[in-house]
Amino acid sequence: MAYIFNMPDVGEGMSEGEIVSWHVAEGDEVKEEDVIVEVQNDKSVEEVFAPVSGKVVKIYVPEGEVAMVGEPLISFEGEGLPDNSAEAAPAAEAAPAPAPAPAAPAPAPAPAPAPAAPTPAPAAPAAPAPVAPTPAPVAVDPNRLILAMPSVRQYAREKGVDIKQVPGTGKNGRILRQDIDNFQGGVAVAAAPAAAAAPAAEAAPAAPAPQNFEGQVEHVKMTPMRKAIAKAMETSKYTAPDVTLFKNVEVSKLWAHRKKFKGIAAERDTKLTFLPYAVKAVVAAAKKYPMLNASVDDNAHEFLVKHFYNVGIATDTEQGLFVPVIHGADSKSMFDIADEINEKAELAHAGKLKPDDMSNGTITISNIGSARGEFFTPIINYPEVAILGFGSIVQEPVVDENGELAVGRVLKLSLTFDHRIVDGMTGQKFLNEISRLLADPELLLMES
Repeated sequence: MAYIFNMPDVGEGMSEGEIVSWHVAEGDEVKEEDVIVEVQNDKSVEEVFAPVSGKVVKIYVPEGEVAMVGEPLISFEGEGLPDNSAEAAPAAEAAPAPAPAPAAPAPAPAPAPAPAAPTPAPAAPAAPAPVAPTPAPVAVDPNRLILAMPSVRQYAREKGVDIKQVPGTGKNGRILRQDIDNFQGGVAVAAAPAAAAAPAAEAAPAAPAPQNFEGQVEHVKMTPMRKAIAKAMETSKYTAPDVTLFKNVEVSKLWAHRKKFKGIAAERDTKLTFLPYAVKAVVAAAKKYPMLNASVDDNAHEFLVKHFYNVGIATDTEQGLFVPVIHGADSKSMFDIADEINEKAELAHAGKLKPDDMSNGTITISNIGSARGEFFTPIINYPEVAILGFGSIVQEPVVDENGELAVGRVLKLSLTFDHRIVDGMTGQKFLNEISRLLADPELLLMES
């Protein structure tokens, strides 16, 4: 008697998750609501709790492997626990449904015996060319776990198709876009009419020749996190026609201001970097140019101008790129913002960020200056419409107020924006405003 617990959805419509760490081992006794495993979803690491009390019988997915939502994750035994092994294991579902026996292969127009003389009358019944009947649709259980990407679910809704009725031909029964098209067109997914009779050479094109490399090659599987990052980058790059502007800003006053208050910040256990200044400048500029603090709703064909200011801070970690958000940045002090940036960076590196920590951002800052980068073309955190690239502060020759050549501290800024929503002139004015405020921190504090 075993109670099998299937992999739950610990994200927003996730279909798979990487097992980060098991907190239990086979043979352990657990209580209901004990933490049993940590799972990496598209955005964060989530704890999964024991659904029942009992003894761990089997762990199905080891650490480092990917578990599909709805597949067996762990099993328990104990007094009073039901045996759900028959219904919990999705074996029948995972295997692709066998093609229905091609309903008596459509009577191909068998070559009629050559008649001695043309006889039109007998030929009449054979006139309607034997059209292969539409194969009966594959029977599916509408109550089964539906594996499909959000974009495919949206596509099904747009086509007026009940996705629960659609057989999936992807891995583990995943429903693909072409499955929606086939279902809507009345084509049985598991059996292609008539095409089955196509020559084998056409049905199975030759596999591409394997690539030959001179040296050793390591094949690295993409983690769910990396897949999510890749998908987000693709969506942004191929949806938003972006423009990037660049600007040098002389920030000797900013450098001196931060140096002056760095010690005061340390007395209150605050690590003061240049990022809090950037957050304050972005918020002040966004109030003046609100089109940069917006998002796009492609379905409704409209953009949403936000009158609240939640600034995302792109954070690079060993697990991948996270964007924790400073919510209500306009109402927080410089020290408060500094503390929150540092706290959320620590959570990101530990894999402990929660979805709420990364939700509802309105504009993002990407700091490549910490890696000594200068100008770059950051990709918009879609559906936001703008991202500020914060580069290094370097010593360069500048012309001072008296027209004299001097050595200044120059900040490299890059601003990428969605050109569908933001015109070039507006984007430049926004960047100019940020530059003006960062060049004079006293003015920045007055504006913010």
